[in-house]
Amino acid sequence: MQDWPEADETLIDPDVEMTGESIKEITAAIRRYKSERGLALNAKLDNIEIYSTLADISDIAGAANSVIKQRSGSPDFEMNPVAIKANMKSSGKQYRSRAKA
Repeated sequence: MQDWPEADETLIDPDVEMTGESIKEITAAIRRYKSERGLALNAKLDNIEIYSTLADISDIAGAANSVIKQRSGSPDFEMNPVAIKANMKSSGKQYRSRAKA
């Protein structure tokens, strides 16, 4: 019976751990996107662009089953609301007396 071996903390690169965590989060986001749209997880997507400084994104491409373009910097886009959906659960109580039949 021996004690568990002790890890040599000097050999652990914190950047590698962050890279693995980032890849996991990006892959999960792609899978969530497919799931929300009723796509199979192995469905190919067109034009996936990832803005990142990660050195190797081949794991993401394999998990997404799609070609991924890696970009530096940040994306240039503008968000414009196109619709407003009322939360009837909360607003219904307040405006119930003023609602028409």
